[in-house]
This record gives sequence, structure tokens and C-alpha cells, in this order.
Amino acid sequence: MSELSQFREFYNRRYSESEQRREHAEIADLFSDAEEYALSILGDISGATVLDVGCGQGRLTRYLAAQGAMVIAADISLVALRGITAMSAAGNPDLQSVFPVAMDCHCTALPARVCDVIVGQSVLMYLDHLTFFTECKRVLRNGGRIILLEQLARNPLAVAYRRTLSVHGRHDLRYFDLNEVSWLEQHIGPTQHREFYLSAVTLKFLARYLPGWQMHGLLAHPLTLLDAMLLDHLPFLRPLAWMTVLECVRL
Repeated sequence: MSELSQFREFYNRRYSESEQRREHAEIADLFSDAEEYALSILGDISGATVLDVGCGQGRLTRYLAAQGAMVIAADISLVALRGITAMSAAGNPDLQSVFPVAMDCHCTALPARVCDVIVGQSVLMYLDHLTFFTECKRVLRNGGRIILLEQLARNPLAVAYRRTLSVHGRHDLRYFDLNEVSWLEQHIGPTQHREFYLSAVTLKFLARYLPGWQMHGLLAHPLTLLDAMLLDHLPFLRPLAWMTVLECVRL
């Protein structure tokens, strides 16, 4: 079975299991700062064509459509895309400008220079970075942007979590490294990035071992504030963060 087929099978199972979706949502809620920042740099996307890479069941897709964008919702999981299609068929007004498409984002089959923005969250670990970013450059218009919220490779706590508790059950995923930013700047265009979370990754362990424990939310705020201060004042720690928000402009 090819790697792509393995990921498709994994996520078809994943999106069919409501309890695991609930658990994932609980953990994601603890780390909302990075997502809020990523959304804040989108700016005005009314009338824009946005490619939502790895859209899943459309949480980000719905937000983009509600902002007035025409959204190409791309995923390899047909189970996930059926959820978006069902909501659209039910008359959800936010999904009338959404077009779910099953595609391999290494080779989208989209026309050249058709997109204004490409967005995604935690997708690079499943992709060959060079091939994916080259395809992004092909489908973006001049001045178009890539905005990704991605996990980084080196955070020690995240590495431990991936080795012991990750639902993927594999250790060969391709997490982004800040050393790759220079390639983006050379081959695509100006790139900015902001990192999030150092010690706050401990909340992932707590959420897994103590689901529903109310202290998660109480601990999240002080830990994320501490991490933000450390990352702001000690730049050498940034490659050890858990997440980064990338914004790359196509020249």
C-alpha cells in the first residue's frame, strides 16, 4: 500500500470515530493562540479564491467561506469530504461557495495561478515539502500567499508525545524545520514566521491521561504566556517551539 493510501485509510477511520474527534477537539482548544494568530493575518479575503489544504471536515473551510471567500476544500479522505458535502446539501449558507475536492496536494490538477491564498493546518508532516511548495507556487497568483499552521520537528516534549502517544503509530512523518525558511524565501518569496508553545506541550500529555480534567484550561493561560515571553526574548529557542505560523508571499 502506498504512503498516500495509508494516510487516506487512517483518516477515513479517524473521521468515522466520533470519540476520537471529540478528544482531538479538546486538545486543539488548549492551543488556540496559534490558530487565532493565523486567522488574524489572513486579512480581507472576500472574493478571494482560497485553497484549504487538508480541510478535514471543514472547520476552517466554514470560517473562510463565512468571510466571503470561494473555497476549494481539498483532502484525501472521502469520509471527511462527505461531511462537508452533506452540510452543503442541507442548505448551510456558509458552504454555498465551498467546493470539496479529493486530491493529492503534491499535484492538485488545478489550473496555474488560480488561487489567491493557500491555507492549511498540520499538513506538511504528510507531504514532501519541496514538491508541495513547488505546486503551491504553480497554483498561486503573483502576490498570492501561503499561510500554514504547522508542527515543528524539534520540541523535546512534542517528540516524546509522538513516540509514545501519537495516534499515527509511525515516526517517519515530515515535520517542518525552520531551516527550510531560507528555501521558501529563495524559491517562492518573502516569508515570515511566528512560533508558539514550549512548555505548554505538557498539556497534551495531561489531556490524554486525564481527559476532562478542569485544570487543563487553568494551566493553559500561564504556560502559553510564559512560552510567548521566552520565544519573544530568546530567539534561539524558536526552533524548539512546537508550532509555527508561516506566511509566504509568491513573487
